[in-house]
Amino acid sequence: MYSMIKPQTILTSRYIIRPIKEIDFESLHSAVMSSQFPENLPLKEIYHNGNLEKWFNNRFVSQGDTNITWSIAINNNNDKCIGQISITEIVSDKDSSSEDKWALSYWLHPHFWNQGIISECIVPVIDFCFNELKIISLWAGVSTWNFSSIKILEKCSFIKTGTQKDGFYINGIPQETFDYELDKIRWLENRMINK
Repeated sequence: MYSMIKPQTILTSRYIIRPIKEIDFESLHSAVMSSQFPENLPLKEIYHNGNLEKWFNNRFVSQGDTNITWSIAINNNNDKCIGQISITEIVSDKDSSSEDKWALSYWLHPHFWNQGIISECIVPVIDFCFNELKIISLWAGVSTWNFSSIKILEKCSFIKTGTQKDGFYINGIPQETFDYELDKIRWLENRMINK
C-alpha cells in the first residue's frame, strides 16, 4: 500500500490533466446522461442504479490514498472537465503478485470522442505512474466490443492477457471483457521506439 500520494497536474500541448475537483461531477453526469454514452458500460449502470454521485464522491474522498483521478480539461478552460483518467490500487489477499499493480480506467464525454484526446492524455499519466509513483504494472479491463479503447491500450503497448466472461454485470447480465496489462519495462521500450 502507498501512503498518501499527491497527484500532480500534467500538461500536454492541448490539455490540462489535473486532480479531480468536486465541480467535475456535473461533467461526469452530463457525459453519462448523453444518449451516445453506451448503455453497456459500468458507469451507465452505476448511473441507472442511482449511485453515480456516490461513486464520484468515493473517488474524490479516496484521492491520493487508494486511487488517483485526474480530470481532463482543455488548456484554455481549466475548470471544464471533459473526461477523466483514474488509477486504482489493486489489493488482493489471495494474490501477493498484485502488489504494485494498479487498474487504469478512463471516460470521455461523447462530444469529444474521436479526437485523440485519451491517446494524448494517457501517455503522460502512464509516465507518471511508472516514473514518479514507481508502480510496477498497470491493468485495464475493456469490453470486447469497445474497439476504440482496445486500440488506445494496444497503442500504449498494453498486452491482452485474458478474457473474462463476467468482467462486470449490466442488469444482472455478465459482460465479456478483455484483460490488458502493461509493465514498466514494456512501457519504456515502447517510449524508446516511438521517440
